[in-house]
Amino acid sequence: MVLGVSVAAQTLLFLKSILLGACLMLLYDGFRILRLAVKTPAAIVLVEDILFFLICALATMLFLISANFGEIRFFALLGEGMGALLCALTLSRMVMACSKAIIGFVRAVFRVVFRLFFRPVYRIIHSLALQFVRFTGFLGAWTQKSCRKANYGLKRRRVLLYNLIISGHKERQAAHKRKRAQREGMIKHEAEKGQGEEAAGQ
Repeated sequence: MVLGVSVAAQTLLFLKSILLGACLMLLYDGFRILRLAVKTPAAIVLVEDILFFLICALATMLFLISANFGEIRFFALLGEGMGALLCALTLSRMVMACSKAIIGFVRAVFRVVFRLFFRPVYRIIHSLALQFVRFTGFLGAWTQKSCRKANYGLKRRRVLLYNLIISGHKERQAAHKRKRAQREGMIKHEAEKGQGEEAAGQ
C-alpha cells in the first residue's frame, strides 16, 4: 500500500509538472504575442527572456515546495519540459496562429480608421501648422524690417540732433566773435577819439 501510494503521488506530481510546463509555455507565448503586436528592440527581448527564465525558476521552486516538500525530482523536471514541448507543438501553435490573425485584423481596422478619420484630420492640422509657420515667418520678417526702419529713423534723428547741436554751437561762436569784434571796434574807436581830442587840445 505504501508503494502504491508513493507511485500514485509521484504520478500525480509528474502530471502536475506537465501542466506547469504547459502553463509556462503559454506565458512565453504571451511574450511572443507582445513582440508581434509591438516592435521590440533586441535589448528588450533579452530582458524579457531573462525575466521569463527567472519566473520559470521561481515557479518550479514553489511547485516543488508545495507538491513535494521541496525535494527535487528528476521526473518532475522532465515532466515540466515535456509539458512545455507538448504545448509548443499543439496549443501554442493554435494560440500564435489566432494571435497573428487577431493582430493582423486589428492593424487592418486601425489602418482603415486612420485613412478615413485620422488622415484628413492630420492633413488639416498639417496645413494649419504650415500656415502658422508661414505667418510667423512673415511676422518675423516684418518685425525685422520695422526694427531696421526704426533704427534708421533713430540714426537720422541722431544725425539731425548732432547737426543742430553743431550748428547751434557754431552760431554761438559766431555771435561771440561778432560781439568781441564789436567791443574791440568800440574800444578802438574810443581810443582814436581820445587821441583826436588830445591833439586838438594841444
